[in-house]
Amino acid sequence: MDTGIHSTLQNEIEWTQQKFHRLLVTVPDTALKLSSKDPGWTNGELLYRMSVAGLIIPHVLKNNAAENPRLSFISQIVRSNVIYRTEESFIRTRAANANHWSIAWQYDNTTALVLEVLDGIPDNCFDQMLQISDSDPLLPGPATVEQLFRYSKNHLATYSQQLNLVQ
Repeated sequence: MDTGIHSTLQNEIEWTQQKFHRLLVTVPDTALKLSSKDPGWTNGELLYRMSVAGLIIPHVLKNNAAENPRLSFISQIVRSNVIYRTEESFIRTRAANANHWSIAWQYDNTTALVLEVLDGIPDNCFDQMLQISDSDPLLPGPATVEQLFRYSKNHLATYSQQLNLVQ
């Protein structure tokens, strides 16, 4: 299905992916372990956090599908094994040994999943309101399906400013 909103969102998600990769190559290996501008997080942890952020999209859709008959088809397009983990300990553990390759790989896998889910959304569902139970200031609830798919772009714009590349 390739309609205006699908194309717009797909282009935006792919553009964000390219922007992430351009950002990632500017971060020297030695800077991954440095403290970021966000107290308590290293640059590597922030980059890893950015690489999994898009998983909130299928997570929120799946949570809303159970309560909203208009979104019941979601369970057919969202993999049952999608796990959205943003707990501090999970990110820190995964990011501890992360390198540029593993961060890029994770971001690309997350993006592929988001695009797969986007492809299955019917045109008449983008204005559907979703309840957002996760406390994320970048995704205040309620939000539309369209706003949810713009999350990765907003997340990258916010968190990329918190990297500290000065040694």
